[in-house]
Amino acid sequence: MPWLVFLALVGDVLDKTPETAVSYVLLAITVVFAFVWPFLLTASVVSGVLSNMRGQPVRIKDSLRNALPVLLPTIALAIIESIAIVFGFMIVIVPGVIILCMLMLSVPALVAERPGIFKSMTRSMTLTNGFRWKIFAVVLLTVIISMIFNFVVIMVYKLIPMTETLPYQNSFIKVITDQFSVLFVAIVTTVAYHDIRVVKEGTHIDEMARIFA
Repeated sequence: MPWLVFLALVGDVLDKTPETAVSYVLLAITVVFAFVWPFLLTASVVSGVLSNMRGQPVRIKDSLRNALPVLLPTIALAIIESIAIVFGFMIVIVPGVIILCMLMLSVPALVAERPGIFKSMTRSMTLTNGFRWKIFAVVLLTVIISMIFNFVVIMVYKLIPMTETLPYQNSFIKVITDQFSVLFVAIVTTVAYHDIRVVKEGTHIDEMARIFA
């Protein structure tokens, strides 16, 4: 995880030179990287999962190459989805959950089919129609598994004897748990996208992954 290494390096510089222009530049780069990285990771994982389901070897460079063209649309899509979901939860909890289930497959659709931001959202709504109770169950299970993983990581960390507090240790733990959540959600949504397309459209994985050829 490059974020871990980068955070440690930047933290060391900020401690030693807290008032220099270099430290502020590094801090700005870290903030940008921290914002962009989850989206790049998500798109890359979607690409890798689809390649794996085609029986092809998963290569990091290929996954990143396939993810880069849709990086900015993925970020925009995530922002729009987040606003819609938060708005739904602000009204009543149920609309927020419904919107979440409706848009769950937007990112896999965006990466695999490249239809654009809003068409990806429409595509997800179409695919999830008739499957939203099952998707809701998957969402709950995903949240529970992520919570269990987070709990285990924290408990293991607390059991490790340490003579002194390590710098940025809380940030390290958060990065580890966050990366797991991003990876897990990306895998789950991609598999769901594939399976629902097969059931509803009879589409073979080779057909939906031609964009990567």
